[in-house]
Amino acid sequence: MTSPPETASAETKGAANSGRGPAGPLVALGLAAGPVVALGFTRFAYALLLPAMRDQLHWNFAASGGMNTANAIGYVAGAATSAWWARRVGGRAAFVGGILISAVMLLATAATGNYPVLAGIRFVGGAATAVTFVVGSVLAARIHAGALQQRSAFLVALYMSGVGIGIVVSGAVIPAAIAGLGAAGWRLGWLAMGLLAVAAVLPAVWAVRRAQVPAASTMDGHEPADLRRLAPTFGWYILFGAGYVSYMTFVVAFLHAEGLGLAAESAFFILLGAASVIALLTVAFSAGQAVGPLVAGLLSDASGGITGGLWLSVTLLVIAAVVAMFQRDPSRPGAERPAARSSRRSC
Repeated sequence: MTSPPETASAETKGAANSGRGPAGPLVALGLAAGPVVALGFTRFAYALLLPAMRDQLHWNFAASGGMNTANAIGYVAGAATSAWWARRVGGRAAFVGGILISAVMLLATAATGNYPVLAGIRFVGGAATAVTFVVGSVLAARIHAGALQQRSAFLVALYMSGVGIGIVVSGAVIPAAIAGLGAAGWRLGWLAMGLLAVAAVLPAVWAVRRAQVPAASTMDGHEPADLRRLAPTFGWYILFGAGYVSYMTFVVAFLHAEGLGLAAESAFFILLGAASVIALLTVAFSAGQAVGPLVAGLLSDASGGITGGLWLSVTLLVIAAVVAMFQRDPSRPGAERPAARSSRRSC
């Protein structure tokens, strides 16, 4: 049995070495392998493979959206338990382990066309990617300590760029891998994503050994009063997640239905990834994205075409923008909790 002092010693040693060696941006880019796999491959590559999967597996739009809903429900579970996993196995192991599990799930997706089995695989993949993404965000923010802490926002932005990188890579690789194979090519597409995810483990391991592991309390939850103050933010993130991920799920299927070929779909996806800068309040966003694709799929089936589902996405995004206007700025007078003010006066 591993003793707590040994674990703490290993984590502290890594933290002590985090400020030396390679430049922080290189470490952040190495950690970006996490979002490359977690979101770029596991979630968003599904949009490119969906037209072929629908054709061969005879899915309607509701079934298609339900597959990403299964992934998002797993993401909710993973996001909600990521701090527990980080405490249980350590931040480094949780981050790298999530990438490995995601890679296995990507490879497993290529092995079956059974809908319940695929949904289960997508669920497990979603949970693993959430742990990787959340823990990786904390590691990226802690690459530099002390006087260099102000650089954390820049380093986190580099880490988040992994999402767009993953979308660009999947947009370039998948169409090339499945070209000429027709509807049956989706299996090869998932296999390619799985192999690339395995390769992504190498830079992730290199970077995570050089990142500072935060204390367990860094990833603990907040007081209920903090969450109440953020209620508008959670509300618009849920709506944004529902609209945004619904769009990302079905937009390539829409282009496919409009007669665009693989080359045009690939170019669109690459441009989308190149423009992506994604940040999220993970649990709220994933709650919305769990509901959005399924509802959009049901609406598309009911309306006899995919246009209805895409208009739902637009509507939800507009409502999310309106709700966001009600979030108070914590830096403005009166935004701070009375308890916090009285506590500071007593010091």
